[in-house]
Amino acid sequence: GLLLMLYRPGKRRTLPYRLVARMRFFSYGIYLWHVSVLRPVDWVVERVPRPIAPVISTLLPYLLAIPLGIVAAKLVEQPFLRLRERLTPASTSEPRIPITDSAATETRVAETTVILQVR
Repeated sequence: GLLLMLYRPGKRRTLPYRLVARMRFFSYGIYLWHVSVLRPVDWVVERVPRPIAPVISTLLPYLLAIPLGIVAAKLVEQPFLRLRERLTPASTSEPRIPITDSAATETRVAETTVILQVR
C-alpha cells in the first residue's frame, strides 16, 4: 500500500515504481506463504529473550514469507503459467507479454494504476 502511494505516473524508473512492478508477480505467493510461517515464528518468539520478542515477531514473518513466496512463484507458479499459455494460448489479438520481462511487468502495473485512477 505504501509503495502505491509513492507511485507517480510517468516516473517509471523510480525505486518505488520498480518495487511495485517487481512485487506484483510475487505478491500472491507471499500472501499464500505468510500464514504458513506464523506457527514457526510463534515457536521462535517463545524461545527468544523477552525484550527482543516483539522485534522478532514483527520482522521474522516478513523475512520468511517474502523469500518463500518468491521461490514458490519462480519454481511453481511461473512454470505452470507458461504451460497454461502453451496449452491454451490467449485468444486476443494483443501481443503476448513474457511473464519474466520486467518491462512488461512495469507496463501492466502502469495500466492497472490508470484503471484504478479512472474508477
